[in-house]
Amino acid sequence: MGSAGAREIDRVADAPIGRRSPDLDGGIELFPIGQAALRRRVGVTGTVREMRQHAAGSGPVLECALEDATGSVILRFLGRSAVAGVEVGRRLFVEGTIGFDRGRRVAWNPLVRFSW
Repeated sequence: MGSAGAREIDRVADAPIGRRSPDLDGGIELFPIGQAALRRRVGVTGTVREMRQHAAGSGPVLECALEDATGSVILRFLGRSAVAGVEVGRRLFVEGTIGFDRGRRVAWNPLVRFSW
């Protein structure tokens, strides 16, 4: 990622926590991963620590563990074996609805934002 892309993610990551950001679609609320509200559309920023791909039903599923200092969330991309630009060590801003599945925070098919 170029320095311009890193600065863009840092700008989003440094936005006031728990407040609506005018820079994001619909004024999404930003939270640390461990404090993000459940069953509400939120934004979180973290680093991809782990990725795995497996089959579920008739198609592939890509799972990525996104972490920050407060916790982690599994990003689950149904029907995808890869997402361009998403890799271990990459810092991402993710927008979506977080729920629980088997005791873990999970976001299904979230919107991922980053810049090159």
